[in-house]
Amino acid sequence: MKPKLSKIPRKLHLKPGAHIIMPGSTKGGPGKTTIIITMAGVCKLAGLNYIVASFDQSNTALERSLGKDVVVTLDAQTPELARMSLSEVAKHAREYNAIILMDMPGALTNKESVLLDNIRSARVLERCDSLSMIIPISPDPEEIEGGCSAITLFKPDRILLRARKPTKYAPSFESFEKPWSFLSQYPSWDCEQWTQSMKEVITRSGEYTMLPTVPDLAAYLAKNYGTIPEVHELDIEDVVNHLEIAATAIYKHILQPITEDEPKGIQQTPKTAE
Repeated sequence: MKPKLSKIPRKLHLKPGAHIIMPGSTKGGPGKTTIIITMAGVCKLAGLNYIVASFDQSNTALERSLGKDVVVTLDAQTPELARMSLSEVAKHAREYNAIILMDMPGALTNKESVLLDNIRSARVLERCDSLSMIIPISPDPEEIEGGCSAITLFKPDRILLRARKPTKYAPSFESFEKPWSFLSQYPSWDCEQWTQSMKEVITRSGEYTMLPTVPDLAAYLAKNYGTIPEVHELDIEDVVNHLEIAATAIYKHILQPITEDEPKGIQQTPKTAE
């Protein structure tokens, strides 16, 4: 069974400019990589070109999952290198009419804090035409704080929350009064507990190569059913149905403002490798 994604146009055209979409959290492990790979799948279904650009040189999962030819590793060892790295990617994105899916360093260790300081001081994100952020949160104080911090640090143009529902083991979002009053002003889609199970599946499989994009998810789950214990906990139909809800929210709040049904002028297409 594959997601229908009936509410997403199949031939969208990106508006001129360099447009960044990035998962936003200063906490490690909330699912930022999964968001980028889901975004890559949604872009593919909508007929949009994309470039995955990563300032997190320690994250090899994206390259293993999406391929070396898709992922560009950026350098933020100094503000000047950060500025040069993203300027080159932005130039390429404008030339080939591609969305930039941006990966930032995860948990704020001392080293990663330096990288983020370099990125901020270089003002590289402000040099692009738009910045959209998808914030992965759950009823966890560190994830709530990580989402709020990312918004404060990067000041995106538009925000969408991926809110994992509370369970019997976790409090409600409303229990985090001040930070939740800040986050709840933004649109969100409810994310079932399957995302955590999917992370377990990926981790236990030992190979990020198998991390699926949206169109391949059902086949991936079916293939690994019986071989990875956590797959037994997932209802494949529920997972696929959820993806349609997620992709619809992404289209409405993130993609629609930066795309159009009909292109204005001639659109270029990336060269394909022979």
